[in-house]
Amino acid sequence: MKNVIYIFGMGMIGGSLALSLKKNKLAKKIFAYDKNKKSLISAKQKKLIDAYDFSNFSHLQQADLIIVCTPIGAYRQIFKIIKKYMSKDCIITDVGSTKTSIVTEAEKIFGNKQKCFIGSHPLAGKEKSGVSNAESNLFLNTTVIITPTSKTNKNLLSKIKNFWKKIDCKVEILSPLLHDVIMSETSHVPHLISYSLVNSIFRNKNIKNIHNFTGGGFKDFARIAKSNPIMWRDICQHNKKNIAASLGLFINDLKSLRKQVQQNDFQKLYNLFKKTRQKLS
Repeated sequence: MKNVIYIFGMGMIGGSLALSLKKNKLAKKIFAYDKNKKSLISAKQKKLIDAYDFSNFSHLQQADLIIVCTPIGAYRQIFKIIKKYMSKDCIITDVGSTKTSIVTEAEKIFGNKQKCFIGSHPLAGKEKSGVSNAESNLFLNTTVIITPTSKTNKNLLSKIKNFWKKIDCKVEILSPLLHDVIMSETSHVPHLISYSLVNSIFRNKNIKNIHNFTGGGFKDFARIAKSNPIMWRDICQHNKKNIAASLGLFINDLKSLRKQVQQNDFQKLYNLFKKTRQKLS
């Protein structure tokens, strides 16, 4: 690759990626697009990027690697733009938290050019959004899941693997389907639980100024409820079957816990707590 990289979406993730690329000297030029022009201006002023597109895509055809860093709901429109302006040998990846629907969309839009796309998902992030919260070390020692299909070109897979390794990431390979099942359990449902639990607590009308009565435990699980609501709306939409199934398993576990508390079966609760703690040790 000639190392001209184009980032769609100059938020916290896109900005952090640009910083990491600059830090590791992995790009001769970094271009970007974002629907928020202020984010682009800020990124340019801070020298995260070399130039940006806003009302047109004059820089897009120069890229040999395009990375989509937007909420998943914007992918269809972005893929159509990329197809129109991309260079012949350009390759495309992303950072989205779901994969099956994205791969399907890529196959529909790129058609014979589908070999240009392969999905990626770095398991990195934080609850604060916006390019002002970008961090150069966000991807350091982070696991990145790459999701090839039977149609994926081996050379493309090798290039994307090497790309993430060069910014100090560990790479795992999963199918899009398996990725979405696992993420529903380890990431998507925990975020939904956080949103639900925080709302449940704030609905408590017995206590005014409830912040005065919350400690570290509340802050730990409430932190992820501060995440980007657009992003999580889109994740729920694009991985709804797996999320619904994982929520069902969790609801059954909650019912079991409630039953044990109601029936004074505290030995079972203790055994559960002990076993869980051992698994995390």
